[in-house]
Amino acid sequence: IFLNLKTKKADPLLIMGTLIKSFYDMLIAKEARKEGVTSSQMAKDMAMNPWVAEKRMKSSQSVKKEYLEMALSLCSECDQRLKSFSSDQYAHIELLLEKLLVK
Repeated sequence: IFLNLKTKKADPLLIMGTLIKSFYDMLIAKEARKEGVTSSQMAKDMAMNPWVAEKRMKSSQSVKKEYLEMALSLCSECDQRLKSFSSDQYAHIELLLEKLLVK
């Protein structure tokens, strides 16, 4: 998916924002599920599409909270690098994805 986005010259900040939002939503979903919140209630509370809320709830089951927190931390670092200076912003995202896959 990333290579396709890179080939089509998708905005690196948009890619980064999408990654951050996905991890953040999964972390919220994981905590909501832990508290007994349903996906439909989460969708209402977060003004989220119900299908997306259900998908995030399901996805969050197979991922540890610590991984999501670590992923958000790495994403934040990468986002800062993208917004400072870089000759190849895609390289920063590629490195981030490699780190996320190894962990």
